Amino acid sequence: MRAFILFILFGCTFLSAQEKARGLQVRFVAQHLPKGLPEVVAASEEETSEAFKIPKNNLSERFKVPAREFVLQTASPVKPLSKVTLPESGTDFIVLLVPGEDTVFRAIVLNSKNTAFRPGNFYLLNTSKETIVGKIGTTQCMLKPGEGEVVRPAGARDERFYDVLLGIRDGENSARPISSSRWPLSKRTRTYVFFFNDVSGKSVDFRAVDEFVPEEQ
Repeated sequence: MRAFILFILFGCTFLSAQEKARGLQVRFVAQHLPKGLPEVVAASEEETSEAFKIPKNNLSERFKVPAREFVLQTASPVKPLSKVTLPESGTDFIVLLVPGEDTVFRAIVLNSKNTAFRPGNFYLLNTSKETIVGKIGTTQCMLKPGEGEVVRPAGARDERFYDVLLGIRDGENSARPISSSRWPLSKRTRTYVFFFNDVSGKSVDFRAVDEFVPEEQ
């Protein structure tokens, strides 16, 4: 009888875990990719996803993952790349993969349905060793190393672009410029901007990836 009860409890727990994983979808994009990285899978103790490629210039399509906690690993031969933990609520996520210290990647997880990250916004992620300061249109921002922030800029020009100034904080009231450019105003994209140390380790570079989204009504 006791064994039967344990079996029922174990079965309920397993079904509960399956229920929590049902419908989980993730899109991936990497700041950088190791040379020759093969296809990868999302693996939990119970299940492994289909194999797929990680892009760096666009978000991947949505892939079903087996659990809220899984290991991203190469499909063959098996090599762990990163542990990914999804929030307890939500079913649709975006995972930004940045270089890890003890792993190939470190996963930054965003809820795709986050209403604070709207069309026309920028998600700035600073993985460099410097503090980044900037101005997008008339909106100022500052990111310490390791920080990420959603920025909804204001002050676009009539020509539908923002004047953008970016720099590295140098003392309390000064900054070393790294870029002066124009970013387009768009109501149909959300943009992810990665800041990182360049190959020399002495300066900071950045790059952007657009996600096309429906225009707000």
